Amino acid sequence: MIATLVRSIFDQPDRMSTWAKLGEVTSRLTQAGFCDQATYLLDAADDILAFSAFPFEHWKKIRSNNPQERLNKEIRHDRRGRNLPQPSSGHPSRRRVVG
Repeated sequence: MIATLVRSIFDQPDRMSTWAKLGEVTSRLTQAGFCDQATYLLDAADDILAFSAFPFEHWKKIRSNNPQERLNKEIRHDRRGRNLPQPSSGHPSRRRVVG
């Protein structure tokens, strides 16, 4: 429940609705008895919603704090729709890279 609510904050289309959703989520968490989690979100609001100060087009790139994860997603996306071999433990090119 908490993870779903928090994720919904980041799925908003603009800065105003992102901050409004944060208020709604913290309200719902407080009502459900998760006061510590609501307080934590409010205390960290400026940091976790800092991405919303940038243009929407950039949000996808700066929302993630894990560049490696983002790179892996881009590689998976790049492989879809192409006739490229999918790496597996037995694939010769993977054995060369992993060594």
